[in-house]
Amino acid sequence: MKRVTEALLGRGWHPRHIAGLIRSKFERDYHWGNEWKDYSPALRADYYTRIFSGEHTSVETEAAEIREAAGPPGPSRRATSPIEALEA
Repeated sequence: MKRVTEALLGRGWHPRHIAGLIRSKFERDYHWGNEWKDYSPALRADYYTRIFSGEHTSVETEAAEIREAAGPPGPSRRATSPIEALEA
C-alpha cells in the first residue's frame, strides 16, 4: 500500500482517490479467511493512505489547502485578536 500511495502521489493523485482505489481492492473477496471480515475496507484504506501520504506532504501544503477550502475571510468571519474579542 505504501508503494502504491507513493507512486500515485507522484502522478498527482489526491489521497482520497488513492484510498478509493485501495478500498475497492479490500472490498473484493480474495479468500483471506475470517481474519479481515471485522475490518471496514473504507476505514483501513483511508487510514493507511493518510499515514503514507502524510509522509510526503508538508505542513505548508496542508495549511494552503485548508486556507483555500475555507475561502477568504468575509466581514462575518473577520479574524480578531484575543484582545479585540474581549473589547467587543
